[in-house]
Amino acid sequence: MDYSKQQFKQLFRDSYPHMYRMAYSLVENADDAKDAVHQMFVRLWSGKPEHVSEPIGLKIRHM
Repeated sequence: MDYSKQQFKQLFRDSYPHMYRMAYSLVENADDAKDAVHQMFVRLWSGKPEHVSEPIGLKIRHM
């Protein structure tokens, strides 16, 4: 993906709340959820989509 900074900022603003809620529902820890979403956006911005699907290393709560 080749985003301009402005497009990426817009993607972040539009997607962050939903992504955070999804991450929080999986890990039930605010700091870990923020870190997971941050790491995902860093990977997207780095332009290495093959790394986006790599595990981030969070412990997901058991349902």
